[in-house]
Amino acid sequence: MFGNRITYTALALSYLSCLSIILYPLSLMMANNFFNTEQYKNASFYEWLFIILLLTYPITTIAGLIVAMKGHSITKNLDTIKGMFISYSNFIFIIILMLIELKNA
Repeated sequence: MFGNRITYTALALSYLSCLSIILYPLSLMMANNFFNTEQYKNASFYEWLFIILLLTYPITTIAGLIVAMKGHSITKNLDTIKGMFISYSNFIFIIILMLIELKNA
């Protein structure tokens, strides 16, 4: 058998996260603006972590998609769901960092 409802859903959500790669040039411009100001010299740990996550999110998105595709091809529900969570992991961490920064502001 090649996949089931769970693996198809997780694989579709992993593909959906790949649409965010279209916005990657925008994040590169944001990072460039961050480093062109004097703010980066006094940046907190959370701001540096935010920039690093922002610049590396295509890596986790594509890695998660590959894991989800392999899990789907051998019909392993857990592997496909792991791939989906890997695809969205940077987004989750970025949102958590933004909430921490709002709380500290």
